[in-house]
Amino acid sequence: MHGDGGEFSHQDSIYVISWNSLLGLGDTSNRRFIFALLKKSQLRSDGETWNALWRIFSWSMNALLEGTMPCTDWLNQPIKGGDKIADNYSAVLLQLRGDWAWYCEILGFPKHNEIENMCWICEASINHPRRLYTDARDDAGWRSTLRTTQSWAK
Repeated sequence: MHGDGGEFSHQDSIYVISWNSLLGLGDTSNRRFIFALLKKSQLRSDGETWNALWRIFSWSMNALLEGTMPCTDWLNQPIKGGDKIADNYSAVLLQLRGDWAWYCEILGFPKHNEIENMCWICEASINHPRRLYTDARDDAGWRSTLRTTQSWAK
C-alpha cells in the first residue's frame, strides 16, 4: 500500500491511497489500484474518516487473504458471500509505503521537531549540541551513531 499527499489547489491538499500487486503484468498503471482520493479539507478532525477508510481497506485485504468473498461487509452487514475471488489467488499486505509526513499523519509518528532523536537511522538530534541533525560535516557527531541491522536486532 502506498499513501501520499500533494497540493490540490492553493487552499487544499489531496491524499491518494493505492495498492499494487506483485503479480500483475505490464506497466505500473496496469498493476496499481487507487483505493481512495481525499481532499484534506473534507477529512473529519476526529480522525473518523481515516478510521472508516482503514476498516474498509482491512476488510478488503482480509478478503483477499482468505480468497473468498466474506458473508458480511465492513459494517458487519450480511452480504452474499462464499464465492472465490481473485481467480483463486490469495493476497497479503506486505508493505506500507509513504513519506515521513504520511507516517506522521496516518500512523501518529512524531515529527522531527517533536522529539530528541528524530532519525530512525542514527542518533541525530534536534537539540543535542554534538549530534545536531543540521550538521552535515564529515565529522558530525551523529555519523558515529549510525544504526545497523545487528543493532536493531538487539
